[in-house]
Amino acid sequence: MGPFRRGTILLLAASLPPWATPVLGQPPPAGTPAGTAATAAAEPDGDPARASRRAVLDFMAAVSAGDREALRGLIHARTGAAQSAGLSYVIDCVVWQRALERAAVDRWGTDAAAALGYATNFSAADVRSVEQARVEVRERENLVVPAGGAAPIPVRQTDGRWRVVLRAVSTLFDDSGQFRGERGSETRLRYLDRVRRAIFHAYWRVREGRVASADAARTELQSGLAAAAVPDGPGPAMEPAEQAEFDRTAAAPPAPQPPGGGGGGESRFNRAGRG
Repeated sequence: MGPFRRGTILLLAASLPPWATPVLGQPPPAGTPAGTAATAAAEPDGDPARASRRAVLDFMAAVSAGDREALRGLIHARTGAAQSAGLSYVIDCVVWQRALERAAVDRWGTDAAAALGYATNFSAADVRSVEQARVEVRERENLVVPAGGAAPIPVRQTDGRWRVVLRAVSTLFDDSGQFRGERGSETRLRYLDRVRRAIFHAYWRVREGRVASADAARTELQSGLAAAAVPDGPGPAMEPAEQAEFDRTAAAPPAPQPPGGGGGGESRFNRAGRG
């Protein structure tokens, strides 16, 4: 199984985000521009197949660059509070994971990112497989099927722009009356919140010289992600300066906390959406 298949099945198709499972990656293709990934996907294109491929390629470039603004324009999300928060949490995870990899390379050399075991970027072979992808054009969303048998990547057009559909975002719902299990969306948001905190904590400790080696950083990251999988766990213990930087740079506030008791009542997402 090639790196695109390993990475993309987890990143683009999984109902939970990829950071709970090790992903092997390769360095980003040479010359990948930072800060320009969303341009082509935003341009009008009369060929939906070509525009769908372009959206996936731009998304891959934004992931490799850790480009927060480009990612926000390239991932599909509805306007409700749940998906807006989920989108921000996923972006935080990608941006801080890339920052962690760069901090590891700065400290321990080019092999350090691979030693972490959770690389988020894409190889030149991954890019070619999307450039050669077959596209199934459908009424609601298109499917980009990379060459070589990787999992199909759904894309949807909103506001004139094609965007990649991530199930970690698209399966979050606000309306408990229409979608059963809305509290499950809150549970997944709290999980994403803990994951982004764990990744940021690992990044901050590597950057600040609190970790002795890339292998030790990998162990800390794995421990943090394992702790994030514990429902309503406390998350990493952050130093005051670390917590202040997290609060200043996070794309969204903390996830909603568990309800204090049983019973129904109006969803906090519905209240926020009307607020």
